[in-house]
Amino acid sequence: MLISLSIVFASWRSEKQGKEAYQKRLVGLGVLTIIFSGILSALVLPALGIYTPNMVFIGIAFFSLLMATAIHTQGLFVLTPEMAMAQIMALIPDAIVITDGEGKITSVNGAAAGILGISGGDLSGQNIGNIIGGKQGADLMDTIFRQGRVIDKEAEIDGTRIRFISVSGVRVNNPEGEPAGVVLVIRDITERKAKESALRIANEKISLLTSLTRHDISNLVMVLSGYLELMGEDCERYLKPAIKTVQKISAYLQFSRQYQDIGSTQPQWQLLPQIVTRAIGEVHPEGLEVSANVPDVEIFADGLFYRVIYALIDNTIRHAGSATRICIRAEKGEDNTLTIVFEDNGRGIEEKDKELIFEYGYGNHTGLGLAISRDILALTGLSIRETGVPGRGARFEILVPPQAWKTR
Repeated sequence: MLISLSIVFASWRSEKQGKEAYQKRLVGLGVLTIIFSGILSALVLPALGIYTPNMVFIGIAFFSLLMATAIHTQGLFVLTPEMAMAQIMALIPDAIVITDGEGKITSVNGAAAGILGISGGDLSGQNIGNIIGGKQGADLMDTIFRQGRVIDKEAEIDGTRIRFISVSGVRVNNPEGEPAGVVLVIRDITERKAKESALRIANEKISLLTSLTRHDISNLVMVLSGYLELMGEDCERYLKPAIKTVQKISAYLQFSRQYQDIGSTQPQWQLLPQIVTRAIGEVHPEGLEVSANVPDVEIFADGLFYRVIYALIDNTIRHAGSATRICIRAEKGEDNTLTIVFEDNGRGIEEKDKELIFEYGYGNHTGLGLAISRDILALTGLSIRETGVPGRGARFEILVPPQAWKTR
């Protein structure tokens, strides 16, 4: 009974006002009623020679009445947002960050550590403006304090890899109306930004393709028409040029079919070892020893990324002459860029041709494989270059920026 009284008293004093204070007072009165009726029934009334009625039952009746009042009028035992706040904060996939009036972090939810790239324990006490990064973080906090809120403000976070975030925030005032802090909701939009960029680039490339292909095919049809007219005069002389022209038209149409697939699917995370294995399996490089030693990482790229590796192997088969070996590997740079290296032991590429090989129409065949490869990579910010030494073999480097690759 003494323990019960101490708990009731401590609970009673902990709440000064509001709904929870009324709840605790009603519960406290109920407990005191039962204790008082128990004392009457067990000690006071028997001392006076009165054994009926049983006051405990009457106390329980009053306790039940008080509990019913607390439940009905004050929401006792009813789940409220305040009561569920801890679970709500843990469930939200976005980062919830609460700062004081100076921008120092006072509280975060579980998702904040992953999105901001800093463990939860290290976040407390840090200035949110410094974490978001330089001037943009300071400007963001200044805007919230001046205007009261911001919605979907985009920013960057520097770390092991650059990430893009969307920030919404609201200023919180104290009872006197003075700014007391800020509540921020931060969402990781890195993948969304990459997809938006890929879609924009794909639309630009397809528009350019339509213009170039229509112009080139139109010219070739005019040439073919001229040859066909001249064949009436000298059939054998103009037959071979006409056939070559038809072959060029066919190559352009084939190119259009391949190119139209670029950007048609959403960029996605793909396992690098699976990509390399698929490319080797589809090109069937007979007579070439192919070794692949790539880490178990994922690359964020267009769905046709495997065609880049395919095109490099095919390029060796077509142009490397006496090449007998291909090596594919990957290495991480100091700036956290992943470099996928493709090497063969063929005759290599002359210095004057190192950039020309990526242009449409260059080369002995259609000249489209490496050109398409560069466009596929550009969709998600990847790039390719040739760095080999002429006479010692070709060496292609695919550069994957930090935000476009991750370990499993």
